[in-house]
Amino acid sequence: YLLDIKHMDPDKHREFTGKSNELMLENAKKIAASGLTELSIRIPVIPTVNMNENNMKDTIKFLSNLKHIKDIELLPYHRLGLETYERLGRVYELKDVEIPDMEMLKKMAEVIRAEDPEAAVKVKGE
Repeated sequence: YLLDIKHMDPDKHREFTGKSNELMLENAKKIAASGLTELSIRIPVIPTVNMNENNMKDTIKFLSNLKHIKDIELLPYHRLGLETYERLGRVYELKDVEIPDMEMLKKMAEVIRAEDPEAAVKVKGE
């Protein structure tokens, strides 16, 4: 099962996605507890949104309580949807957010590993 975790704080998650993360996190707990599948967790890493040590620590604390986590992948933020938003006449709120480089992503992976040395965390593109 593939699950994206964008932010652990429900208010911040709502601010950036329009929805709370509470149902998604509850579903993650249920899926993990079922033992019927493994979870692959993806974390899109977005500077000024979720790319900070506290959020990464909160994320791994949540995940370390779940069973059957296969891996955790950090995905660099990108602007691939910008053109689509513009064609649809929608505002792309994060167009000025910088794209994280590999060193930034590796630093976030190290934060996760420091909290849980057993975490199978990888950085996309590494």
